[in-house]
Amino acid sequence: MIKQGRSFLLSRMTMTVRCLLLTVLLLLCTEVRAYSRASSPNMDNPWNTERINVFPAEVRQYIARICKGPAKAQQDFATYNPQEKRWRINLEYLRCSGLIDSAR
Repeated sequence: MIKQGRSFLLSRMTMTVRCLLLTVLLLLCTEVRAYSRASSPNMDNPWNTERINVFPAEVRQYIARICKGPAKAQQDFATYNPQEKRWRINLEYLRCSGLIDSAR
């Protein structure tokens, strides 16, 4: 009876150790994946033409009036204030050929 008790205890300890090792292995794998995503470089171009295309027509028309060619903008180029119901245009974050100097 003592041998059966030891055998049961040994198999129980072995199972516990296996479960702990599996848990540690899974935690290490998920940590490595999260770290590799965080360290990837940002591939977004800081001066992007597509940012302008997502704005409402009134903002795009304003850009067309002050620029004489295709325009590129950084991320913080335009912000909308819902309380005032108006757009704030930051011309320092806008690049275009022939930008009218009076607009700046």
